[in-house]
Amino acid sequence: MKIGSPAKEKNMNSKIESLHSAFPENIEAVRYDLEQEDVMLSARLVDAAAHGRWPEVMLLLQNGADPRICRHTGEGRCESALYFALKAEKFDVADALLKAGDRLDDLRVSGNDALPGKAVNFLVHAEANGNHVFAEKDKPLSECIRCGLWAQSHAAIKNASRKELNLSVEMIALYLQPWNAPEYLQLLGELQARGANLELLALLREEIQQALSNLPQVIQEEFMEKFGKFITEDDL
Repeated sequence: MKIGSPAKEKNMNSKIESLHSAFPENIEAVRYDLEQEDVMLSARLVDAAAHGRWPEVMLLLQNGADPRICRHTGEGRCESALYFALKAEKFDVADALLKAGDRLDDLRVSGNDALPGKAVNFLVHAEANGNHVFAEKDKPLSECIRCGLWAQSHAAIKNASRKELNLSVEMIALYLQPWNAPEYLQLLGELQARGANLELLALLREEIQQALSNLPQVIQEEFMEKFGKFITEDDL
């Protein structure tokens, strides 16, 4: 199985390593087109919000931090600067984050993460006035997959470009977790049927194998039966 030149694979791995090394405390980027210095700036945004440093949040926004960044906390939870502002009822900060492009559709929270009533009222008012809080219609396939928006993901696959299909394969490889594994298995099958390059899985072989070790045995076996050939080293 060939996956391209060694130089191309090295460059891809280097890009992934530099991206992840930029994040403090489990920060993950929604956007992958950010330069590393921009990622660092934006990662500081959610970290400041998580610790209630609101003047710093506003200053980082003024300096160009992209709010479409969230902190992955495990078990499928993902928290953004907007989430922390709403929990703290800092609505002036929440308004600034919304205007800068933050949205709630990037969140994955548990049943214990209910927002206070004032925050819900704020969101209703914001949405009514065109300050969109929830999913945008043009959200790309890869972001739908990363955020766990399953219905949108299955629909978006039908008309996604080859580039977006391939990016989605990488997204699944990066974010395979116990909570999303069954859906990711189904989505990988759909991506393969649409002509996505599943050989890209080999570029993230170590990450996938580590993720598989945390999955139930039955899911591990199903994954290896269907896609194991793309992450084994014997046929490289």
